[in-house]
This record gives sequence, C-alpha cells and structure tokens, in this order.
Amino acid sequence: MLVLTSLRRFLASARPVLMTVGLITVLLAYASCPGTTSAAAAVFGPDQRVRLAADQTPLKGKIGLLLSKSTGAMCTAFCVAPDIIATASHCLFGTAASGQPQLSDLVFQTSRDGAVRPNLHATAIAGAETASQSQHIISGTTRLAITPPIDAARDWAVVRLAAPACRAGGLPLSQRSIEDVRQTAARGGLSEIAAHRDLPDSDLRHAAPCAVGNEFPSATADMISRDFANPGAVLFHRCDTGPGSSGSPMLIEGAAGPEVAGINVGTYVLSRAVIAAGDSAAPDASEPIANTAVATSQFASAATELAARDLLIEARDVQRLQRQLRSAGFFNHPASGRFTPALGDAIAGFEQAAGLRETRLMRRALLSELAAWRARARVIPATARR
Repeated sequence: MLVLTSLRRFLASARPVLMTVGLITVLLAYASCPGTTSAAAAVFGPDQRVRLAADQTPLKGKIGLLLSKSTGAMCTAFCVAPDIIATASHCLFGTAASGQPQLSDLVFQTSRDGAVRPNLHATAIAGAETASQSQHIISGTTRLAITPPIDAARDWAVVRLAAPACRAGGLPLSQRSIEDVRQTAARGGLSEIAAHRDLPDSDLRHAAPCAVGNEFPSATADMISRDFANPGAVLFHRCDTGPGSSGSPMLIEGAAGPEVAGINVGTYVLSRAVIAAGDSAAPDASEPIANTAVATSQFASAATELAARDLLIEARDVQRLQRQLRSAGFFNHPASGRFTPALGDAIAGFEQAAGLRETRLMRRALLSELAAWRARARVIPATARR
C-alpha cells in the first residue's frame, strides 16, 4: 500500500491526549514495488465488481496484468497498440519513498492468456537484451510524490513491449475533455475494468457506474486542492477497486466501442489516529473518500510519441553506435552492446554538439546523424580550421 499523508492536528476535549487526524491517500496497488504491501479494497456501499458480460469478453484481449516474475505482485495494465501498454507509473518505478523494482522482472499478459502468474504468454518490456528498458517507457514521473502536494496526475506510464502481446489491438484513447468525461459520469456512462488481488481469482471485473465528484462529505474542494498537485487532471471517482487495480482503464462509450478516459491509480482515504502522551500513533479508523484516476489528456501524446520511436534494440546495433560515438570523441568506454548512463551522456553530448534536440535515446537515426556529422568535420576548409 502506497501511503500519501497530510496531517491536521487538534486537541481532543474528552481526554488528555493529542488526537491527530490525517488525510492519507492510498494507491491501491499490489504493485511490484519494494516496500509495498497489499491494500484493502475500496468499496463504496454494495460491491459493484462483477465478472465481464458475454459482450465484454473481447476486452480480455486488451486488458491484463503487469506481473513481477519473482514475487507475483501485480498491477492492471491495458493495451494501447499491439506492442504498447499503459499503466500507473508507480507500478514500474515505485514512489519517492520506496525502492524501485527491476524493470527486467516485469512482464505483461492479457487476461485472455492465463492466470495470475507469468506463463508462456507473458511478454517482457522491450530492451532486455541491451539493458535499455527505460528507453522504451514514457512516464509522468519516476518518483511519485506521496506527500502533499501529491502528484497523482503524473502517475501514468506507457510501455513498449518486447513483442506484440496485444493480438486484439489496443483500446482507443478518448479525445474528450475531462469536463466532458465528468458530465458523462454524471449520466452513468463511466466504468472501470480491473484485476483485484482481494478476490478469489485474477479474472477481470467490471464496475459501474463510476460517480465522479470534486468534493465529498469528508473532503472539501479546498482540502483536495491543498493535498493534490493539479487536481483538475484527476478524476475522483467512486467505482469499487481492490489491490492490483492500479493501472486499470476508466472507460466511456465511443463511436466504435469503449474508449479510455483515464487510468485508475489509487484511493483517497481519511484516516484517524490517536496519539496519547508519550505514545506512538495507532490507526483508529479509516474511511475511503474516493478513488483517483489520471485523465487521458495527461498521457495521450506520450503514447503517440512512444509509438513513433525507432530505437536500436539489438546488441550489435548498439555496439555500432558505441563505436561511432567513440570515434567521434564522445564515448570512452568499451562497445558492450548495452545501454549505460555513460552511453546516455555520450548521446546527449553528440546531440548538443550537432545542434539536435537532446533525447539521450538510442535512436536509429543517430547512426546516420553521426556519419553526416563526421563527414562535415572532415571537409572543413583548412583556412576555417586555422
């Protein structure tokens, strides 16, 4: 459980203790993050989580699990393209207060492809051969802030896979504004599909309708604006969730079927704790206020950018890049065929020298850009060199 805390203190008149009331945002992810634990479900009234209906079965090929091979920890993720998925950033990178999981330990499988453990259908993140998995991910943050101002609106990531695991294609990302999505939710048109670790199996569950609000009995709009950075990009919804549901898609109906309106990332919880004189705090009560989802507008362009990236993946091509950078004087290390921080620095140094936009990415175009740059350097007139 990822805990984001904002404390408000007052003196209790009934007895001589100091009562501490804290607003705690819990990201309900049984994610593959070191230091996280399985959180409780956030259920508002009767549990709405039901198995997919017959006409929703095709979605099993587009929504699935991001799994840790070593621990079995999981998040939900969904397909954006045959080889690109989206999920919550903390499922990949942990938080500012936790360790970072090994990207090489994570695999994705659609719900059509099996159980809650990596199997023959599981697909790794691209770049494993060259240790360049981070180059195949675009995320809102790699160090999610878990104390106010909480940057839940940046808790998103799009990921290229090592192979096209999404044989059914991807879910379209909605182009509607967040205000339009809120109005759709008010008409009962917003839903969520996720896996839940607290339920007996890893089958996807559908929850609807997802009511959306800007304030709640236990949290005013002013309180939310103080606790969250950019709350206008967050959907505070009341669809039922459980551990493992981080990264799941919030869906609305589009012209050609379901579209993604956001990524579910966690739960905003009011937690009360009592501190007696000289004693440590002990939880006294916990009340979910609402779940949180990142609006699609925050990551739609990143998904487009990632799809357009043409990166070097094979070790022999990375070695070729390293040798060219070394010949040009930007890299002073062996041609290992693997991505390292030093190689990223060398790429950035060349891009700056050549007047290119700094990316630090092993772009395939670098090979031709380096060749052209070296050719220009060789034909500088002797008078200019002097």
